[in-house]
Amino acid sequence: MSDLARPAHAQAPQSRFADVHGLRLHYLTVGEGDPVVLLHGYAQTSHMWRPLMTELARTHTVIAPDLRGIGQSSIPADGYTKAVMAQDIHALVTALATRASDSSAMTSD
Repeated sequence: MSDLARPAHAQAPQSRFADVHGLRLHYLTVGEGDPVVLLHGYAQTSHMWRPLMTELARTHTVIAPDLRGIGQSSIPADGYTKAVMAQDIHALVTALATRASDSSAMTSD
């Protein structure tokens, strides 16, 4: 079944990339509405959230990133501290919010 034939709540998550802190972070996204960010655990990737993402996408924009050095995200030269990973996610969410507001501003005429 194509994405166009599915109800909005059943759309498949899209794979995307963003440049954050000199890294290329991979993330999955689906849905519209208030954002929800899902973070995977050790030895996991964003793909672990796929079944839940489609349910949450009924009422939210769901974002599931691969943390630095994991999954399809690039491998950093400067480490994997939790503080740095938190800064990565904050920068990703800020960048996505900026893109969304820029997109709204461009189409609101």
